Amino acid sequence: MNLKSSSLALLITILALFSSRTFATEVCSISVNGDEEKKVFQQKGYHVTELANDQNAHWLDDACKSNRKCDILLISGHFGGMFFGKDRSTLDLDELLKKRCQVGSCEGILNAPQVLLMGCNTLAGREPDKRSISEYIKVLMQDGFTREMAEKQALARYANFGFSMEEKMSVIFNQSQNLYGFNSTSYIGVINAPKFSKLLNTGLNPSTFRTNFSGESTKIVSPINNKSILDKKNLTCSIQSTDKNIRANAYQQIMKEGDVSIYFDQFLKNKDDAALACFKDNPIDLKSINLLKSADNNLSEYAALKFTADSLLKNLGIMSEKDFNHAFDLVMKKNLQSGLNYLSLDELCTAAKNHQVSQFKTEWIQSYNQNNKNKPYFAHLLSCFEKVDSEILQQLENETLNSATPSFHRESLRALRGRASPEFMSALRVQMKFWKPSEQQEAKILLRQTQAAPLPNSWKNCTNKFQWINDDQRWQCFNAAINDTSLDLEGCEAMAAQFKTINGQDSNWDCIKKFKSSLGTSICQEISSHFSDKVTADNVLFNCWDTLRSNQGDGSSINRSECLSMMSAMNFKGTQIKQNWNCLNQIQDDASR
Repeated sequence: MNLKSSSLALLITILALFSSRTFATEVCSISVNGDEEKKVFQQKGYHVTELANDQNAHWLDDACKSNRKCDILLISGHFGGMFFGKDRSTLDLDELLKKRCQVGSCEGILNAPQVLLMGCNTLAGREPDKRSISEYIKVLMQDGFTREMAEKQALARYANFGFSMEEKMSVIFNQSQNLYGFNSTSYIGVINAPKFSKLLNTGLNPSTFRTNFSGESTKIVSPINNKSILDKKNLTCSIQSTDKNIRANAYQQIMKEGDVSIYFDQFLKNKDDAALACFKDNPIDLKSINLLKSADNNLSEYAALKFTADSLLKNLGIMSEKDFNHAFDLVMKKNLQSGLNYLSLDELCTAAKNHQVSQFKTEWIQSYNQNNKNKPYFAHLLSCFEKVDSEILQQLENETLNSATPSFHRESLRALRGRASPEFMSALRVQMKFWKPSEQQEAKILLRQTQAAPLPNSWKNCTNKFQWINDDQRWQCFNAAINDTSLDLEGCEAMAAQFKTINGQDSNWDCIKKFKSSLGTSICQEISSHFSDKVTADNVLFNCWDTLRSNQGDGSSINRSECLSMMSAMNFKGTQIKQNWNCLNQIQDDASR
């Protein structure tokens, strides 16, 4: 072989090795459960940009605004209608749908020609596999999903409820050439990494993906130029329109075409949408009524979603207020009779909040299984209702004063806040002196009602010296007052609340560190609310969780009922899932402590 032929052969070999990168050099990664797959791309010489950021709650918005253009989009993590994992960042498909519907937003990312969706069921249709609906709900709840979130995802996977994952991914990435994912379970990144290495050696395409991931439930779809997908995208975006008339027309089109089931999750999400009044203003035809009733009846075994569906029918005038209240009564009585637990408490409080059930009915108490283990759960349940009969509140006051259980004290005091009798408050001032610091803290919050905690005299004396005061001077006074032996957590927090800048908000951390033994769920939520940055606010609650969980054996350790309260106060779905997992797996199911 002459020199010219050898050079040509060498050139062809080099071009073959790098042909897969010629048109795909920019890899965008969203990795929320490890970076094994991402590292393979980096090792192969690709330019990789990680978009997810645990310290920035608005990382997706920032990534979209950057006008970044991705040739390959890699999304990796556990999956259940959203990507989640050991990192705090999550990626909710509903958020991506919003971005897709905002014209000109995020197109450089969502229009990536090749999209790798590395997680279980990322491109699942509705085909049966080894799990049933109830088994999948259980799996998701073990991962930290609330019951309603788990039911919604399981029905989307196995029943005709909302878009399948294949449909939803195709709508989101409707301009992409290929979506690579899985129809059922998949391996985690550390196992998939070697397969990725072989895949990138030969180039990413449908054939090589199937070959290198053989033995798994691989699935590849090509959504671009798919009219059915485009129609679904347009209708979905019309439902999300800011124009009420466009939304009303979209709802009516769904009714007309009889596609209620696959859009029913969007009806439920928008159950309070004023555009749905189009059905009240113009009486719904019998066919549409039957379609909605059928979709509602299909949820009869799934209590959390059924509440929302019934609320929708009530709003549309299809279900009477009387029938809705009767259905709520039955669920409430059933749970009180069988004994409250963490999951049922979450379900009932969420239902009361979402569907504006403000009155705790006296008749429900007749079903209450009054055992010691249920008492903190029952007190928490009362706190979820704006109105509670005075007889029930009086019984709770008596039990609080006669109980020796710290966690019940803390939960009952939260339930009585703003509605305790003067007689109870007088007795509490005497009895609380013998309680533990965490109980005393809850008592102090109750006793001051809606008033702010009083500022310490040492702070007042210091700040009064300044004619004009800024945060630098507030820090001087704070650092002097925090060493005052008479200072308590409430006084410390009152000082921290006086700061005006973001840097000044850090004084809250000093209060947390100094008064660990006084921390409780209520004061932790108050401290969290002082931070304007929601990521920091959730960090405060996680810090409190770690502190309260470590207080084992002294009566101040957090129980599941209190853990639920802390989880519900968190700002992001990802942090809620992680905390929900903590509540279910890191605390014994014994609310009587």
